[in-house]
Amino acid sequence: MTLHAALEPWSGSIDALLAWVCDGAAPVDVAGRWLLAHCDDGVVWGIRGDDDRWTLSGQVFPSESPTLTKKSVQQLRVFGEDGELLVWRHDMGVRARWLADAIEEAPGWMAPDDEERLLLGEHPERSTRGFTLLRDATGARQVVPLGAIAKGERPTLRVRHYFERDAESGAVRVAASRLVAVEA
Repeated sequence: MTLHAALEPWSGSIDALLAWVCDGAAPVDVAGRWLLAHCDDGVVWGIRGDDDRWTLSGQVFPSESPTLTKKSVQQLRVFGEDGELLVWRHDMGVRARWLADAIEEAPGWMAPDDEERLLLGEHPERSTRGFTLLRDATGARQVVPLGAIAKGERPTLRVRHYFERDAESGAVRVAASRLVAVEA
């Protein structure tokens, strides 16, 4: 069984990562333009600026998105074209892994495949500081890390899938997936 991606444990400090993202501490050596955190009290999106500082949805729309805290994080992804750092909480503490494209080109059936996932909301309510508050037809709202979005325009999340083949059966399946980009 072969996975055509660089999948490895992340050896960085999770405490340093959260201090950088949440409190503006010294940057951590990890690539990625966007952040998606699932927390006990909701979803937090983030955008990394050219100055390596993060702007979080809870800072821009505090009534619609929670504040990101070390205690509330269930899982957190820092992602971009170069790869994805996934940090998650489990019974024994916190774990992390880095997933990126393999350096060499993949043979046909193993080539990574991108999928576009629609994000909630097609009715923009307000945009500021690189974020837009969207509402869907049911009234549900979400803050997404995109600037001004035209009415009816649907933001998407690009997800990259990596495949493996079972040696016995020859069956091909998705072995790993990562987030790549938020797009309008």
